Formats: sequence, structure tokens, C-alpha cells
Amino acid sequence: MLPTTPSFERLALNRATFGARSVDEAHVQQIGWAAWVENQLSPPAGDDPELAGYIASSTMNIKYSAKDNAFGGWGAVNEDRPLTALNASPLSLWDIYKQRNKTLPNKEISRITEEVVAATWMRATHSTYQVREIMADFWHNHFNVAAKESAAVRTGTAAYDRDAIRPHVFGNFRDMLEANATSVSMLFYLDNAISKPATPNENYARELLELHTLGQDAYLGQVNASNVIKNSSGVAVGFTDDDVITASRALSGWTVGSGNRMGKLGKLPTTGEFHYEPFLHNADAGLFMGEDLSSLATDMAQGRAILDIIATHESTATFLCTKICRRLFGDAPPANVLNAAISAWMTHQSQPDQLRRVMETILLSAEIGAPASKVRQPFEKTVAFMRSVNATAVPHRSMFNLLKKTPDQIFTWPAPNGHPDVDGYWLSSTALMTEWNALLTVLGRPMTDVSITDESLATTSVIELVEDWVGRIIGFELPNTKMNELIDFAVSLNGVLTYVGQKSSSAKTVENHLRRLVGVIATADEFAYR
Repeated sequence: MLPTTPSFERLALNRATFGARSVDEAHVQQIGWAAWVENQLSPPAGDDPELAGYIASSTMNIKYSAKDNAFGGWGAVNEDRPLTALNASPLSLWDIYKQRNKTLPNKEISRITEEVVAATWMRATHSTYQVREIMADFWHNHFNVAAKESAAVRTGTAAYDRDAIRPHVFGNFRDMLEANATSVSMLFYLDNAISKPATPNENYARELLELHTLGQDAYLGQVNASNVIKNSSGVAVGFTDDDVITASRALSGWTVGSGNRMGKLGKLPTTGEFHYEPFLHNADAGLFMGEDLSSLATDMAQGRAILDIIATHESTATFLCTKICRRLFGDAPPANVLNAAISAWMTHQSQPDQLRRVMETILLSAEIGAPASKVRQPFEKTVAFMRSVNATAVPHRSMFNLLKKTPDQIFTWPAPNGHPDVDGYWLSSTALMTEWNALLTVLGRPMTDVSITDESLATTSVIELVEDWVGRIIGFELPNTKMNELIDFAVSLNGVLTYVGQKSSSAKTVENHLRRLVGVIATADEFAYR
């Protein structure tokens, strides 16, 4: 018998993971939610051993034609290549960029991002440490970079994921902020890499304040700094246009070792990673949110002072904790959980595990097991389905096309604000149709490896078969009308009747019809929310 309502463990796991499985539910019921949370928030530095081995042994095809040019060109390639970019050095990745359209095609640049996206699917589907994957996805969207922006952005995506995002999801926000500010992809995406001392680029400075830290609600516009209210620490309660200008000056000189010439100033080193160049720094930064930066003369001191101020600001705590809670609970997160998260953020802001403490506060709240209230976004929904049927995520180009009508995977959202995290956006007809099609077709694509025939319950009853899959995918009993509709649908499929011994069809038909059955179950409204 299926439970009539979802268990606390099922609800909590659906919030904190890329989809609760029956085996996970049973495990948490055995060890307790607090013990599970403690384990999740104490992951190894890298992937768990089994997943690390799987990623290391995986390959993905790359194919392009030969081309001759004045630089020597390149030969034709059609090979199943390991995911080598994931651990490649910044210099070796930058060498690919320098050789683009000379001795290497642009496909080698795109390959870098494709490997990160493939690894993202694999980690979301298979990682033991699901909370880390949920938060890596969150922070990628928060610090969004669009791969289509330029070849330079695409070149940096492997290092961005590996060094700027993943190591910091349970660390200190101030550390994460500087890791992002000094990452190749972010430096080129928001133009700070090309900021000039005489005319510092304000693009990154504005997004740093408005999107990455203080939030739009803290923007005060064109207000005289002397009229801005200060908090108890003497720091302004919000930022003005003048603060954006000051930040752009303070952060000038933060660039990339690209090997490019600086006119009469010489040439940048060729390192393929962050480089601070004093000749490109505008030293005229003055007041920033009430703090005087003019006396800070050592390398990067003014820029780092900016990061110090905004990382520890109350508005940043409120803005970021609201986003995290919205990601887990929905458009109206519980006020007491949000307030507790803000308090944890501020209390532990100098600690190396600040973000871990925040997540611990949220995950151990009673509300984590409240009734489902958050719409699953397309990527999450597809991964949840794959996890529920025990499918293996296989690196393949179909990973990049499955959800292309809803750019819900990293590096695809074009604007720096990241994709919307409100339910209404993902309930549009286009998004829903793409999601349903993905659920109905993903098991037949090369990006998944699973036999639903082998995974199905050994039974001679269509009713038992449907109930078992509803239990695995949904986790509780659906209303009688829906259950009867699913049973009728199953009876209409010759392959399902063959599986339970009532008809005779080919093994291929059996597998395809069982896939249709589990895909239809996953289109139920009850699977759309977590």
C-alpha cells in the first residue's frame, strides 16, 4: 500500500536534493534527518569516489572537419574524448583560446563549456552529496555568466565551476565573492578585464552591488552621499551611482593574464588566469558607502576593501538569504526560517564555514518538511525523474538540446541576473511543454542509460506495477481518478501487458511502453512541486 501523504523525509529530501528516491527516504528514516544533514554538509573536497571515478572514465564525442589557413589550420577530428578540460590548467585552457581559428577550431572552445555542463548533469544525478549540488546550481545562477557572450568567457568556464563556485558553496561568502571577481569568465563577461584606468568600466561594479551582494532594494540612485543614512558601523544603508563609480575605480587593474599589449605600458603576462596590473588601476577611489578608500595604496587593497564592505553588509545577508530560502521553499519562504538564516549569516560572517552554518540553520528547521510549495524547474525536474528510475547520466550532446527552449542549465541564461526563481516563470506554456516532452523522451536519448524493464517490479498485475512506479516517482498515493487513469493508460500499452504476462510483444516494445508509462507518471502535477 502506498502512503496517502508524503513522509517528512520525502518532502525534506525533495527540497534539499535533486529528487528524493525511495532508497534515500528509507536511509534518512533509519539514521535521522539531523544525521543526514550533518553528512551532507561535510562532503569531501572533490566528488565522492564512485562519482569521481565515473567522471574520470567517461568520454564524450567531438567531431569537426579539417581546415587549412595561413596559421597552419587543423586536421579532422572524430573521437570519443575524456573530459579533460574539467581539470586542465588555466594556461592550457588559455592556449586553446589563443589558438582559436588558427590551429584549433571554435569547437574546441565550446568543448570546455560542454564538459562542465555534462559533468553538471552527472553530478546532479549521481552525487552522494546532493545539497552541495543544489547549492552549486544556486550559486551558478546567482553569479551567472553566459557562455555565448564570448570565446574568452567560454574558455574560463571549467575553472569557474571548479575554482570559483564549487569549493565555496559551504565556505565563506567573502572568499567566494573574490573568487568570482577574479575568475576569467566573470572578468570577461562583465568587462572588468578590459577596464581602462582613465575610464574604468562600470559594468561589473554595478552588477557586483546590485546582483551579487546588496541587491536592487539597496540601490538609492543619484543621491548625495552626505544625505545617506549610516548604520551603526558608519556604513551607508544602501549604494548610490557614485558608489558604483568608486567601485569601478577600485576594481580597475583586476584583469586577466591574456598576453595582450597595453599600448605604451607594455604587455600583460600570458597566464590564462587572474592578474592584477597596477598600470591599469585608477587610484582615485574615494568614499564608498561612507568609507574612505583613498589612503589604501597597496596592490588590490581598494578593490578588496569594497568586497569587505559589501560582503558583510546587512542588505547582502537579507538579499542572499532570501534567495536561498526562495530556492528551497518557494516564492514566500517562511519568515522565521528566513530570519534565522539571516542571523546565522551575520553571526558567522567571519567564519570559514559561514555558508555551511546558514544551510544548517535552514535544513534543520521544522519547515523543511512542510508540504511541497516550490515548482520544480526543468533541469531539476528532469534530473529528479532520472534519479527516480535509476537512470545513468551519460555525457552526450543531447544534454545541451533537451531543455534548449528553457535555458535552465548553467551558462545559458544571457543576462547577468540569472534565470528567474519564481514559480510563475516556469509555469508558462512553453516551459511546461518543454518539461513534459523532456520527461517523455529523455530515457530514449543517448544521455541516459537505463532498462525500465529491469528496474520494474516483478509482478503479474498492472495495478501493482503502476502503484510501484507511482511510489518510486511520486512517493505517495495519487487521487483515485488519477490512479485509475494511469492504470487505464498502462492497460492500453501492449508492452506493459506483455511485461505482466498478458500479451506477447518484442523486448523493445516492452521497454518503450514501460518508458512511456513512467514518463506519464512524472508529468503528474504532484511531481511538478517539491
